[in-house]
Amino acid sequence: IGRVIAGMNRPAFVGLCEVESLTVLEDLVEDEQLAPAKYGIVHYESPDYRGIDNAFLYAKDYLRVLDSRAIAINFPPEVAENYTTRAILYVRGLHRKTDTLHFFINHFPSRRGGLEASEPKRRYVAEQLKREIDLITGRNPQSEIIVMGDFNDETDNNSIRQVLAAQTEINNPQANNLYNMFAPLDAAGEGTYNYRGDWNMLDQIIVSGSLLD
Repeated sequence: IGRVIAGMNRPAFVGLCEVESLTVLEDLVEDEQLAPAKYGIVHYESPDYRGIDNAFLYAKDYLRVLDSRAIAINFPPEVAENYTTRAILYVRGLHRKTDTLHFFINHFPSRRGGLEASEPKRRYVAEQLKREIDLITGRNPQSEIIVMGDFNDETDNNSIRQVLAAQTEINNPQANNLYNMFAPLDAAGEGTYNYRGDWNMLDQIIVSGSLLD
């Protein structure tokens, strides 16, 4: 993983899913390939019964973290009874001492049991995410927001296209709308996950229009 991140020219911000523990993250950022980036870590233990967490790495020269929290997902019985999933990781930071950036790192519930049967769980998580985003843009429509993660849904599935309203066309962006930066890649037949020979675009980065000018 360190070699891959280093091969991406040590990006300023990295979202991670399926993280076992803080210790693993500390080992990762201390890897000789990544140490020059001086990565800081944001991590909270997850209620997922397998103990897999979301995490965020940031180059301290580019971002000063101001606030962070884990947004717990509590399913109502009609959606999922006695089911736990990963919290949404939220991070607010000051980029180069001028711009406030809002990050949401996600790992939506899996497709276990089938796409349709599992969809209500992903829709519900997307609703909680959208509510948090709307609270931010309601205070400041120009807020700069980056949403990333493994959504276990494609760019045109309901949780992404309908609930988050992440648009696939990036012409004439509006500041407080969301735009899916991976939709053009998905339309071109590319993907981030290969299942039985078929490419799926389950991992995506979605940004507010304020970042597209």
